[in-house]
Amino acid sequence: MQTINLAEYIHTLVSTLKPYTKAYNVSHVIQCDHPVRITTYPGAIAQVVTNLVINACIHAFEQRHSGNQIVFSIDKNLKNGVELTVRDSGKGIEKAEQKRIFEPFYTTKRSNGGSGLGLAIVYNLVASTLGGAISVDSTVGVGTSFRLTLPAVCPAARPQK
Repeated sequence: MQTINLAEYIHTLVSTLKPYTKAYNVSHVIQCDHPVRITTYPGAIAQVVTNLVINACIHAFEQRHSGNQIVFSIDKNLKNGVELTVRDSGKGIEKAEQKRIFEPFYTTKRSNGGSGLGLAIVYNLVASTLGGAISVDSTVGVGTSFRLTLPAVCPAARPQK
């Protein structure tokens, strides 16, 4: 458990993923008006961000060679937490698939080695480990947004009453 500047931490994570994202011609933008510090599990945040970026590269930007962008928007307007939106400019997700993407072993890439665990892991880390929530909104041909609400202080770090 550690207190981190969320925008700086995401910038560091995305930098470590550059060799991977470069192969998909992905650019990234981090939008954050004010420094946002949260007390959380940095390793869990790293796994969530990594899985969302890799998932976008594999699924959203499949067979696209330009215009691939991932935008991280951080907003502290929540009463006791932050909202992190991870939005890609990819091909989008059909409504029927959106209902199932957080299910373990659900994948549209089974024949290409997909396990269907990436977004299930993201969901469990956000909901269980980080004490937050995650939702998805997507439009085919436009892109996908994952909205994470995270507490300013992870539940395990709060003093016991």
